[in-house]
Amino acid sequence: MERGSKDNSSDVFNLVFKKVSDKLQETSDIKALSAEFGVLTNDTDRVKFALKLPAVQDAVHVVPKFQPKSADKSRELRTKGNTAFQKQQNEKALDYYTESVLLAPVTNREEQGTSLELSLALANRSAVLYHMKEQELCLEDIQRAIAYSYPEELRYKLHYRKGGCLRALKRNAEAQESFQEAKESANISKLDKKKLKSFKADIDAQLKLCSREAVNGRGTVNGHVDKKVIDKVPPALSYGRNKQIPCASSALEIKSSPGLGRYAVATRNIKAGDVLIVEKPYSSVVLRPCNTTHCQHCYKKVLAPIPCNQCAGVAYCSVNCREDSWNQYHSTECKHLDFIQNIGLGGGHLAFRIVVQTGLPNLMKFREQLENENAESDGFLGCNDKGVYTEGYYPIYHLVTNSKQRTVGDLFKRTLKAVCLLKCLEDTDFFTDKESDCNIQAYIGGIILTHLQNIPCNAHEISQFNLYRTSVEKCQFFEVGSGMYATMSLLNHSCDPAVTRNCYGDVCVVRATRNVNKGDEIADNYGYLYPVHEKQERLTKLKHQYYFQCKCEACTHNWPLYMEIEDKYPTYKCMKCHFPLKIPLIPNMEKITCSHCRNEQNLLQQIAILNASEERYRTAISKVLKGKLEGMIPTLQDHLILMDEMYMRPWKDINNCQEALKQCYNVNANSIVCD
Repeated sequence: MERGSKDNSSDVFNLVFKKVSDKLQETSDIKALSAEFGVLTNDTDRVKFALKLPAVQDAVHVVPKFQPKSADKSRELRTKGNTAFQKQQNEKALDYYTESVLLAPVTNREEQGTSLELSLALANRSAVLYHMKEQELCLEDIQRAIAYSYPEELRYKLHYRKGGCLRALKRNAEAQESFQEAKESANISKLDKKKLKSFKADIDAQLKLCSREAVNGRGTVNGHVDKKVIDKVPPALSYGRNKQIPCASSALEIKSSPGLGRYAVATRNIKAGDVLIVEKPYSSVVLRPCNTTHCQHCYKKVLAPIPCNQCAGVAYCSVNCREDSWNQYHSTECKHLDFIQNIGLGGGHLAFRIVVQTGLPNLMKFREQLENENAESDGFLGCNDKGVYTEGYYPIYHLVTNSKQRTVGDLFKRTLKAVCLLKCLEDTDFFTDKESDCNIQAYIGGIILTHLQNIPCNAHEISQFNLYRTSVEKCQFFEVGSGMYATMSLLNHSCDPAVTRNCYGDVCVVRATRNVNKGDEIADNYGYLYPVHEKQERLTKLKHQYYFQCKCEACTHNWPLYMEIEDKYPTYKCMKCHFPLKIPLIPNMEKITCSHCRNEQNLLQQIAILNASEERYRTAISKVLKGKLEGMIPTLQDHLILMDEMYMRPWKDINNCQEALKQCYNVNANSIVCD
């Protein structure tokens, strides 16, 4: 998803919309209704209007719709996992066991609880993880299986497996303790005398190995070190933190104008590779296809997830993430998650999440703030009274909605979706009896409607890079979620963007991918790039989704598609004013005078510097194409800076270097090695 979803309404919502439309056709003057609705100027009034329509009241009925727990299904999937495990189909077995874990019911959900089905599923999953050499995950499942009351007479197997994991991790003292526990637990097992004797003999052999390895300092290799998921830490901002915009670099500032709205400008010369924004979203959601493959709270890909205690529809990487998720939003969403995610418009779930995470008390305070809002402040729209662009709800609300550009039909459809989501909220404990009057509900519905309009124009994808070292062509981004980033949303679009984005968990990092001169705009890209999309396609799609006519340099000057970009005869630029240099037919390359600023420069010297960098660059590109991306960033960045200083764009090697550099950035962020 680039900058938010388009209107992909689901069958669930389309059915509701059809019922309302049919009823209105039968009972009302559609033209008069449209005219009445069309003159409304705020979202609260639009929701009030819809709530009063009998057709809406008759059609919108919300009941809990989520994936419930099921002991029978959990057992069935565990049995399938056993069959796959016996056939040594470990990955298939892991998938079945994980589904069994997610579906297993839990008693006393508010606390740790007990669950025979869950404990059995976790124990069986620990076995396949052990065989996959995922010792740390295996240990976690063993611990959880015991915590969920795994049968006492079977625990000897878990203690033995735990000992094996600890020995593999070179934690021999702990391994010896686990093997001793296994030996003691075997006494209450249902093993016959012969099997019990054999089991204890095996344990004695393991204990001897542990003692010998502890003395000799040996141990087996930790198979968990070579993880497919590569966790990285976000980089620091270049040039220090911006005092007005806390998550941005001091190298940028925000300006505004009637034609451009709010936009970012460089306060100094910026070089390719500079980190300009490091931002955590105000709110974000995992996309439905990733509900059980990625942590619902931190977006990590999970190999052996833990479940929600109430539903079977989401997954977590840890108990901490599960608890944080429950306390912040999932307790409200849980029983309506299927409906919320199926309502369409992509942003429906995110709009709901924003409201839930902000909370009713804060939204009521915000209403007072809106009523007293001063249009003239020390900062731009979204800043607090001290002129600081806060990281709270205020700037999220003020992101552009394009309400005035929307048709009456578009606004009514979004209003009906807001009503559906409002009904979900009413079926939870979001509203108290004291705060359940129709005006407050209409206000909250209006807030939801506002976000159903500003999400498609402002939401950013949370992505993961799938790395294939043996085939660069197969490498691709995989969209995991979407989030609302108040600062990143201030960057305008260019078909030749100055930046690229990478996610570290849900934290998004914005880096420069070319030089930006002081005073120039810093532009992002909304999904349409000049090297890969025809100009007319770009203009049409940007106008349709974002309601503006692109006038970037690539569009204004009709820059060519990638295959047609010049790669033989570069146009040099003045090192001072950056205008194109006019080279005489018989040039003195040591003394070239810019016709624009009259600056004299030694082009021969600059070419020599670039040529010296060229060989290192070609080596780096060759390695990147072979999947060897580590350590290539400095070489690529340095060469890109030199090229962008000397050559006018478009120039094919600049594009090539940018793409290679992006691949390297991708590996340093959310990424998975797929081969």
